[in-house]
Amino acid sequence: MKYGKGLLILLLLQWAQAQFPATMVDTLLQTGKYDEILRICQSELLEDSTSYEALFNAARAAAFKQDYDTALRYYDLFLTHYPHDPDGHLGKGRVLAWSGDYPRAELEFLAVTDTFPDYTDAWVALGSLYLWWHQPEKAIAVYTRLLEKEPTNSRYYFIRGKQYLAVNETVAARRDLVQALKLGYDRDQVDPLLKTLSRQVVTDTWSAGLVVQHDRFLPQNESWTALSAKVLRNFSHGTGLLYVTNNSRYGKQDQALLLDSYFDLWPGAYGNWTHQVALGADFLPLNTYRLEIIQSIGLGWEASGSYGHMNFPHSNVDLYSVMGGKYAGNYYGRLRYLLAISGPNMDHSLILSLRRYLSSAFNFVDITTGLSTKLFKNVYLGDALSQSGSYFAVVMVQHRWNGHYLTQGQYALRQSATTQFDWMHSFLLSVDYLF
Repeated sequence: MKYGKGLLILLLLQWAQAQFPATMVDTLLQTGKYDEILRICQSELLEDSTSYEALFNAARAAAFKQDYDTALRYYDLFLTHYPHDPDGHLGKGRVLAWSGDYPRAELEFLAVTDTFPDYTDAWVALGSLYLWWHQPEKAIAVYTRLLEKEPTNSRYYFIRGKQYLAVNETVAARRDLVQALKLGYDRDQVDPLLKTLSRQVVTDTWSAGLVVQHDRFLPQNESWTALSAKVLRNFSHGTGLLYVTNNSRYGKQDQALLLDSYFDLWPGAYGNWTHQVALGADFLPLNTYRLEIIQSIGLGWEASGSYGHMNFPHSNVDLYSVMGGKYAGNYYGRLRYLLAISGPNMDHSLILSLRRYLSSAFNFVDITTGLSTKLFKNVYLGDALSQSGSYFAVVMVQHRWNGHYLTQGQYALRQSATTQFDWMHSFLLSVDYLF
């Protein structure tokens, strides 16, 4: 076998250590009496300069004392006489890692894992090194190897999930963090990371972009157009996105400012506040605002409730909604109920969305469909309430490319609930540059 000789050496060393337990040394280490251990070992080395126990324990004592230069000298002497000892290489690697010499520490740990691939302590040490060294891709590979051996270790899933998050692999991060919870890992450590994942993770501080939307209504062949410029700023506990829009309808133009912000709340929850102000409105509402609170309820589930208000010159609209969502692997599903009330008129909508994440949270395909029922006062029937229905479907694709560009395309089809227009086709294109 490829590893037969190395495995035999490891078994023999473990047998030798079992026959001669260093209980006294361990007791002295636990009580911090490092100088006494060094004195005992130096005395033994005067009688036998190649003593396995004396060299190894002297190196350990110096390492615990944080006298790394002395520890390395003892480990070098030890490995001169016992060059194939895995614990010697492992101990030397740990001292090098503690002293900040990560490249040399990596070589020592790899010397052990290459020769003794089943030595778990060496893999754990290598994984810890990559965490300190900020090498998330290598850390992911190590903890994947550890999970192959211990598939129910919740700590390994938690650590690997954090490393996936560090490289914006948010789908894989969510999968590992949820699995860590299922296996009993501390919810107080997992929930803050899952809350971060509930909104799109963006490591870039600033972004700016343009949005073009064109709506065409048939058979009247009426067109609406909106052109927006936007700037996004990321903060440690949220984001702020500002839009400046120019809207063209019915041969008229309205301009508006829109703020769309996300912010952290209590553990497992975050909020979304949007506020639009029209700059002299002909057809847009003078003011529109909406607050939504989203709460994670564990194992990939989340729920939300929201209230919004639209203030037109001659009427007001109140908007209420509740939502339930579920993350499952690379998928996110969401069902939302929306109620819009304006005087005696009410509009009930049921909206179902399914998102398929691709390589990261930036890249996905989203399909949304919904039904709407409108109750309104019919002046032709003596102000009696009448009912009409509509349906719609939306397909959205988003992709980040070349590191700094984020593009989003969207197509929507809607059968109008009113008799003014029968069909609406909507096209949207958004391009952002991330700084």
